[in-house]
Amino acid sequence: MKIEGKNAVAEAIKSGATIDRLIVQKGLSDHSSNAIINDAKNKGIKIFFRDKEALDRESPNGRHQGFVADVTDFGYSEVSNILKSESSATPLIFILDGIEDPHNLGSILRVAECSGASGVVIPRHRSVSVTETVVKVSAGAAAHVKVAKVTNVNDAIDECKAAGVWVYALDADGDNIFEADLSNRSIAFVVGGEGKGVTPLTRKKCDGVLSIPMYGKVGSLNASVAAGVAAFAARAAGGKKSGGNSKNKGKQFRDIFAEARSKAGLSLTDVAELTKVKINMLIRYDAGERMPTYKAYLKLTDILGISEEEFAMSRLEFDRRKAEKKS
Repeated sequence: MKIEGKNAVAEAIKSGATIDRLIVQKGLSDHSSNAIINDAKNKGIKIFFRDKEALDRESPNGRHQGFVADVTDFGYSEVSNILKSESSATPLIFILDGIEDPHNLGSILRVAECSGASGVVIPRHRSVSVTETVVKVSAGAAAHVKVAKVTNVNDAIDECKAAGVWVYALDADGDNIFEADLSNRSIAFVVGGEGKGVTPLTRKKCDGVLSIPMYGKVGSLNASVAAGVAAFAARAAGGKKSGGNSKNKGKQFRDIFAEARSKAGLSLTDVAELTKVKINMLIRYDAGERMPTYKAYLKLTDILGISEEEFAMSRLEFDRRKAEKKS
């Protein structure tokens, strides 16, 4: 399997993945590139320096950033290993019911890693596996997250429930996730496939069905964003973390937006011109009066690099503050 990009390659090296060959673009001398090269040398990895054209040919997706690595195929875990994770006395688990888009799976792996989840369960059929694209989209998170591939998702749910895990399906007609009691319990969220949602039989297996309230005109979130909102709703409710850090907990979008603009050296007017998002809406985001729709967020992140995890967490914070004002 080939992986590409600085983050994905750097995390693969750190995790101890078996890298058979690392191809590096000639002439790279920036700090992050040197750090990756030095780490690879320290691990005894074979490094080959080639022209950019050679990496373009090796690259699965054309986004190599000067690094392409040949890695032993992804090593899957077992559900039992996820449940026994040493870093997780009370686990947070994602069970994916038919996610077929590699970008969604990659983003969910990133959500899982950032939220300190114990692992992700995917079905053997009707689902994307961990591919080069998934690893790339996960920004290196795939190297740190346990992924179990199972024949039957419903059997995995039974195994989780037998271990004392509360299993909730995420669906549009469920109870408000921000009003549910998610504190002090082991939780697994079942995330349905694109356009199909959680299958009826799998939904019946769950202990409950939770939904994320929508405030815009679009009726649902992308699967990976929904997973992010759910993960941090569980963490904010006081469930025990299995790892990671919470430095962004409670961060408002206006602060994330301001930091990203400052880092990029862009004014609100610049952002409006580059993203085609109306300036009056940007002013409201900047003041913390509104949250972007997911469509607007995608336009903003192309320029400002705001992660889906940050967006999901700030959505949670915005909804919490809005609920507090009503009460």
